[in-house]
Amino acid sequence: MSITSIPLNRLVSSEHNVRRTGTRDDIEALAASIAAHGLLQNLTVSAVDDTRFAVEAGARRHAALKLLVRRGDITRDFAVPCHVIERRDAAEASLAENVQRVAMNVMDEVDAFAALADGGQSLDDIARRFGCGARHVEQRLALARLSPKLKSAYRKGDLSLDAARAFCLADDHAVQERVFRTLGKPVTHAPSVRAQLMAGRMRATDRIACFVSLVAYEQAGGRITRDLFDPRETYVDDADLMHRLASERLEGERAALIAQGWGWVNAHIGHGRFEGVSHERIQPTRRAFTDDERAALDAIEAELDALDEALEDAEEDDARWDRRNDLEAQKHAVIEPTITWDPALMAHAGVVLSIVHDGQVTQSAGLIAKAYRARVAKLLRERATSAPAFPNADGEGHEEDGSLHSVDDACAPAPSALPKAIVRELSIARARALRVRLSTSPKAALAVAVFALVERGLAHGTACGVAIDLRPAPIEDVPELAATRETILQALPDDETAALDWLLNQPVERLLDLLAVATAGALDLAHDGASHADATRQARADRLARTLDLDMRAVWSVEPAFLARLPKPVLVDLARETIDAMPMSPTTRESELKARTKLTRAELAAWLAAPLAKAGWLPDVLEGRVREPSVEQTEAEIAAIAAQ
Repeated sequence: MSITSIPLNRLVSSEHNVRRTGTRDDIEALAASIAAHGLLQNLTVSAVDDTRFAVEAGARRHAALKLLVRRGDITRDFAVPCHVIERRDAAEASLAENVQRVAMNVMDEVDAFAALADGGQSLDDIARRFGCGARHVEQRLALARLSPKLKSAYRKGDLSLDAARAFCLADDHAVQERVFRTLGKPVTHAPSVRAQLMAGRMRATDRIACFVSLVAYEQAGGRITRDLFDPRETYVDDADLMHRLASERLEGERAALIAQGWGWVNAHIGHGRFEGVSHERIQPTRRAFTDDERAALDAIEAELDALDEALEDAEEDDARWDRRNDLEAQKHAVIEPTITWDPALMAHAGVVLSIVHDGQVTQSAGLIAKAYRARVAKLLRERATSAPAFPNADGEGHEEDGSLHSVDDACAPAPSALPKAIVRELSIARARALRVRLSTSPKAALAVAVFALVERGLAHGTACGVAIDLRPAPIEDVPELAATRETILQALPDDETAALDWLLNQPVERLLDLLAVATAGALDLAHDGASHADATRQARADRLARTLDLDMRAVWSVEPAFLARLPKPVLVDLARETIDAMPMSPTTRESELKARTKLTRAELAAWLAAPLAKAGWLPDVLEGRVREPSVEQTEAEIAAIAAQ
């Protein structure tokens, strides 16, 4: 076979080349190799005309040479060694070159890389000369350091490449060979290899390691073993050091809580310990949100609800989970400033700290040890305070009064299974209806107003100068109530003194009507159904709805669009109740339920709308079903005043 040098600019691509795919793969690496070592293999070409030749075999080398021309490493007329064949033999020659080839054994390749490194070439030099990344060279050199017995096993087929890569976690040949002997042949399962090599080490994803952070661990002198082939496989070599650092950091958290006034703090790097804790706890006081806080919280919760719906079938590595975590942190940042604890009660209560799976610290605050339970109960009896039935006249109210509440509070309404955004929407709808009904019920409004004024002016000593202040709660009323309020404002003189004179001259019945409208405007029973305060608001709304004989069916009806927003499990429960009420056999009923549960949420909602509307169905937030103790508790708060 004679070889002829042909200028590169006279070579063109051939239509006879049998390789159709992968013709541009790793061109960068091939170009780097040619630049470093020269063209080690000639091209096979055939004459197109008197001046041009088609490349029948060697298309990748041809592309790499043209890349070197564009980079300025060689000239356009670079002499390319070529074997010239007849045009009729082009396809067969191309096929022979691509079929009759055997890929180099990986262990032969890694040994060759190791020989270059032993010869004095740096990792970067090797990467540059072969057109590959430095990490690729580093991985090849790691495989080159394997025990000779493992290399031999790979060549024989007793060890897979993935498993061989896993053995690179350990540098000690004796350790590698010991683990290899314990595994069944052929060794192909890389996780089993890692599990034995890293026995006793802590994973970097362990909750303790996440809590401390690898940066802090390394700054303390700890060593880390990283898998060159899988960045997710990272191990902490000194688990004792990591535990010590975790204990020290957790002790800092404990000291900070003690400084805040808590009587005790249980902090352990294992899961939080609740031994010796009673089933009761104190509750914080939470002021009402400002308009800005409520707007920020509504926006966060709306995005959270949308994310929760979108993430129903999402994978664990979906980037949107990070956004959800950020939103939860933002929500906590909005709520935290509104919460305060009673210092006197804090001194007899405590906190249990726990490190959860992602390394975050959670606090279970307000817990009462069994030994302190009687002391806290005595303190509360001495104060003789209790939560008011309705918000205070200033609209802020005592959402939680710092009193003792059972974890299993039998007097609270059963929590709703609906999403918080929907609970809030429904509670606002009923609050709006209650305000309308209260504005036309002077006796009930008088009871509510007197209750609020007594709580503010007497029970809590804030009536300096008889400062009565009924602020309208931030709820948009129906047009009728808004119009009534506007009529009153138009009749009321603008001048303060004149307004007082005008009111002093009104009959009692007129004053009661005015008081009813003003009190209705101060009523704020909207909630999210997420806290003890929300449960209190729900119970008080239930009680007031019964007093005012309010049936929400008169102002609210179920629609398919509303049902489509409910979680699928809630819709399935509604479907079960609906089907149970139908006259059919148990077998048919079960078959019908299975068929309905297979529907999409939108389809199930559309099917449920008609029977639920016919039955006059109401969500539990509007229906007002409460446990008997809740009724008694609420009646004890307002019935005596309302009955006068």
